[in-house]
Amino acid sequence: MGYWYLVAMSWVPSLILHGVVIFIYLNWCIFTMKNEPLWMLIVINVIGILFYYSMCKVVWIEPGAVSQEVIVETWKQWDQYLEQEQQRVTEQMKSRRSQKSGKPVTEEPEDKSVVNYDDDEDTKQYRETIKLQRANELLEKPGKRFCRKCFIPKPPRTHHCSQCKNCWRKMDHHCQWVNNCVAIENYKYFFLMILYASIGLAFLSFSQYKTYRDAIFEETDDYKLVLIVLHFHFLMLMAILISGFTVFHLFLIVQNKTTLEYLEKKRDGDNYNKGLIMNIQEILGSNPLIWFLPI
Repeated sequence: MGYWYLVAMSWVPSLILHGVVIFIYLNWCIFTMKNEPLWMLIVINVIGILFYYSMCKVVWIEPGAVSQEVIVETWKQWDQYLEQEQQRVTEQMKSRRSQKSGKPVTEEPEDKSVVNYDDDEDTKQYRETIKLQRANELLEKPGKRFCRKCFIPKPPRTHHCSQCKNCWRKMDHHCQWVNNCVAIENYKYFFLMILYASIGLAFLSFSQYKTYRDAIFEETDDYKLVLIVLHFHFLMLMAILISGFTVFHLFLIVQNKTTLEYLEKKRDGDNYNKGLIMNIQEILGSNPLIWFLPI
């Protein structure tokens, strides 16, 4: 029950987003659409379709998991490391016992039928400490990061999402409004989604202004007046917020950064900057003709 309750609750922000979009569109259809020219109707509806298609892409596309090839290759390296680690710990334990007894430790054939009860608590603790130190050394090596939760290798710019419980390549952030992470595979659709939302809200605000002005200065039923005024001010507020959000992500694309990298302000953040055109192509694709199409 607890698991399915959390799953259901995770979709609440997405349902709220759908409700907001429906409220905006229906109010525009009821009070404004009949007075608009044909070109305005076409523009607003096309933008709305592109917005919804992009949002569906963001929701259902896997953000960008670590490939199986990378995982298999890293596990091979990990097995080699464990072999070397076992030999290293054995040598250090021999050296430590030799220092305690003052006598060199000689090699004796291991009798696997006899259980070794000689390891005291200090020895066991020392053995675990050495293993932990070596494991941390491996985890801190460039290109050798491991996720301690997924227990898989983490290539550069890979982050673990505590809500998705998965690691994503070039993760930007977890978006509650689409109930999914935004990472390398669906970032283009996320950017186009907020870009279409900004443009659509701008057109809707412009279209709604005449209706708003007429409702204020002419005699209008109270319930209509409330809906029209509320709708117009809500449109303006959302247009400002979403436009600012779009400009911020455009800045990130130009710099080839993610939201996480921007907030962390790591020194190696500028190493990913490949120049304006290549940064844009990395997100929107190599063909400029489809940069602003969700394909």
